[in-house]
Amino acid sequence: MIPQVQQRSIEELIDRNLTVHHRPIAEIVDRFQNTVIVRALALNDGNITKTAKLLQAHRSTLVHWMEKYGLRGDTAEGEEL
Repeated sequence: MIPQVQQRSIEELIDRNLTVHHRPIAEIVDRFQNTVIVRALALNDGNITKTAKLLQAHRSTLVHWMEKYGLRGDTAEGEEL
């Protein structure tokens, strides 16, 4: 059992910093994953291959995630989903 003081601190942290009160964990994970992918794509100028390497994921996995969240990379460099 989590001590009462510690439990309250965890709840306050979630409420304040993550604004996830009363949200399913899957929604929280999806939002976090989407944010990470968007930022990683921005760091790599939309290059899917470089972004996959940065995230230590297979390119096909990144493409799957991008399709899931409706994201697009920079296809001007000849890269296609």
